Amino acid sequence: MEETKNDIKNLVHELKEYFNLRTKLAELQIKKNAAELIAKIASSLITVVCLSMAFLFASLALALYLSDLMGSYSIGFMMVAGIYILLATIFSLAKNSIKNKISDGIITELFKENDHE
Repeated sequence: MEETKNDIKNLVHELKEYFNLRTKLAELQIKKNAAELIAKIASSLITVVCLSMAFLFASLALALYLSDLMGSYSIGFMMVAGIYILLATIFSLAKNSIKNKISDGIITELFKENDHE
């Protein structure tokens, strides 16, 4: 009888230890996933800033080139503005599709299973 009580106490102790370890493991996995997500966001943000700067200077170069061809700065810059208005119209027509693809990508990234675990 005494041995059974000791076995039950040991079992309860081991179960508590097991749940504590599982809780700690879940906490570490959450922290790891959060760190990976923050790193991906930061690297994406740096990439977007660099590409935005390149896009800005390419736009200015195109506007100046078109201005030179047309003989008027205002016409060259208006042509570039027209290109952007056309692109904005196309994107606004396809915004639901774009939004869905971005949402799906974010959800997939957040809930992906880690293959190396």
